[in-house]
Amino acid sequence: MTAPVLSERLQAVADMVPRCRSAADIGTDHGYIPIYLVSSGSADRAAAADLRPGPLSAAEANIKARGLSDRISLRLSDGLGNISPEEAEVIVIAGMGGMLTVKILTEGRELMKSAKACVLEPQSDLGSVRSFLFAEGMSITAEKMVFDAGKYYTVIRAEFAGPERAAAEAAAYSRADLSYGKLLIDSGDRVLEEKLEAGKQKTLSILDPLEKAADGDLPGNPRTEERMRELKEELRDIEEALSRIRSSRCKEGEKP
Repeated sequence: MTAPVLSERLQAVADMVPRCRSAADIGTDHGYIPIYLVSSGSADRAAAADLRPGPLSAAEANIKARGLSDRISLRLSDGLGNISPEEAEVIVIAGMGGMLTVKILTEGRELMKSAKACVLEPQSDLGSVRSFLFAEGMSITAEKMVFDAGKYYTVIRAEFAGPERAAAEAAAYSRADLSYGKLLIDSGDRVLEEKLEAGKQKTLSILDPLEKAADGDLPGNPRTEERMRELKEELRDIEEALSRIRSSRCKEGEKP
C-alpha cells in the first residue's frame, strides 16, 4: 500500500518511529501519522487517539478511505488514559505544547517507560521536556529539526534507560543543550544553526534598546535589569550552541 504524502513536519515525526508492532498517536487530529505508519509498514497496527470527537471523526473518515479500519483503532482518550500497553509499543505525541506533552507523559508514566520509544514533537518548552525525560529515567536517542511552512520544529525520540544512565546523560547537558538539543548541536545541524542565527538577531534587537535606556536610568529599573540579565543569558546560550555547531562541522571536514 502506498503511504500518503505528509508535510515535512509530520514526515520528520513519522521517520523517527522505529519499526514496531503497534504505535499510539496521541492527539491524532486527522489521523495522518497512524495512516502513514501502517501504510508504510513501520507499524503493524496503530491507535489514533484524540480528546475531541471532531478530529476523531475526521481521522475515522481518512482511515476508512484508505481501507485501514481493521488495522487502526480509534480512541476518544484524554492523553494515554484509554490506551493499553499492547497498543503503545511506540508512543507518538506531536503538535502539542511542551508542558501539555509533559502532563500527558506524567499521567501515562508506566506506558511511557514500558514503550520501545516515545517520539515527541513539542512546540514549546523543549528544555522542560528534555529535563522531564531525564528525571523520569529516559534517554534521548535521536533528534531532528525541520523548517516547515515558516516555522522550526524539533522531533525528539526517547526511550527508558533507567535512573543511572539518564542522570549521567543529563549531567553532560549544558543549559544550551537542554534548550536547543545536544544531539543537534553536536551533529552540526544546519537547520538549528539557521534558527539560532535568527534567534540571536531577535534577542539583540530587544537587548540593545534596553541597554541604551538603562544607561540613562539612575538608579536602574529592577524590571529592566532582570530582563536584560535574562536576555544576556539567552544570548550566551545561543552563542555557545552556534560555536559548537560550527566546531563540529570543522572536525568533520565540512565548511563552517
